[in-house]
Amino acid sequence: MNIDFSACATFKGEDQKPLITERLVRLGRPRPSIKEIAETAIKRGLDGVVLRSFSHPQGTDNRWQTYKQQMEGSDGFSYLGRGMALYESPNSGKKLLLIHGQGLASNEGSIQVLFAEGNVGERGDKFNPNFYDLVRRARESGEGTIITAARPYNWNLEALKHVDAVETWNGMDSLKNNEIAVDTALIVGKPGVYVSNSKCLRDLGSSYTELDVFGSYQSPDGIVSAIRTGLNLRLSEKDLGGKRRNSTLSKLVHGLAKIEVTLTRNKD
Repeated sequence: MNIDFSACATFKGEDQKPLITERLVRLGRPRPSIKEIAETAIKRGLDGVVLRSFSHPQGTDNRWQTYKQQMEGSDGFSYLGRGMALYESPNSGKKLLLIHGQGLASNEGSIQVLFAEGNVGERGDKFNPNFYDLVRRARESGEGTIITAARPYNWNLEALKHVDAVETWNGMDSLKNNEIAVDTALIVGKPGVYVSNSKCLRDLGSSYTELDVFGSYQSPDGIVSAIRTGLNLRLSEKDLGGKRRNSTLSKLVHGLAKIEVTLTRNKD
């Protein structure tokens, strides 16, 4: 199974610059519909994609709720529960698993929570977070909850022991930082995932994780178990993660990302 473990297709157009930030939505940039995201992901050869929501002063945003409303009025979507939906394309017959990733800032770094029964973030988590409290709430929200850590090279190694996986390749980060992330994953013995961290449809699936095992689409518990098993298999591999498309564009993105991180010191 090929899955992009963290994407936020904020912008609809294929001609958006790769490092346009979330703030430009306020200028009227259109967001893609859930169907556009799903069809694009299938065309990129993905079997699954994690669509990340972000924490902010009012709590976790309602992007996934908007997507759920769109699914109800569109053909091909089935909501499975626990932040999962299945899309079967009327055009190709191919299936895609859509997963809600709750992105939350903590005092250790940014985490992403998958397969939670409800919202983990609360009002104000963006500004007064406690990592261990967020982990506790995430674990209490569902037995199969998975927590991933973004940019693990900035983390305290002891804290990383409390997550399930770390991002070993981020499509919007520099090559050097991604190499450090792989080394960090090896040190703490955690499986790694590849994420595109895409801000527009152009970059969706530019990096993805290959899982060796995948369960039945008919059982949400089977899906969670299979993904967790697939992540655990990564522990025995030298290169934790999956694949990325090393195009001229992606090389430019990595270079610009390094400059952007240096100038803004923004971890998201």
